[in-house]
Formats: sequence, structure tokens, C-alpha cells
Amino acid sequence: MPLKIEAEARVLLWIRLPDLPMQMWNRKVLAGIAKMIGGTFLDA
Repeated sequence: MPLKIEAEARVLLWIRLPDLPMQMWNRKVLAGIAKMIGGTFLDA
């Protein structure tokens, strides 16, 4: 029986990046990581 998706919803997802070097903590890199997991990066 195939999965039937009735509605799509947005959720906030927090991820930990404990070994990410300090020089990688910038908007471009974090947005790229978000894109790889199928999301978007939101600034506070």
C-alpha cells in the first residue's frame, strides 16, 4: 500500500554541529547545510 500524503507542513528543526570549525560558521555554509537536508536557513 503506497503512502498517501494528505498535507504538507513546516516544522522547525534544530541540529547540532559540534565539530564544525569556527571558520565554517557563516550564513553561506549554514544555508548550504540546510539545503542538503532539504530545508532553509533562517537568521534570528
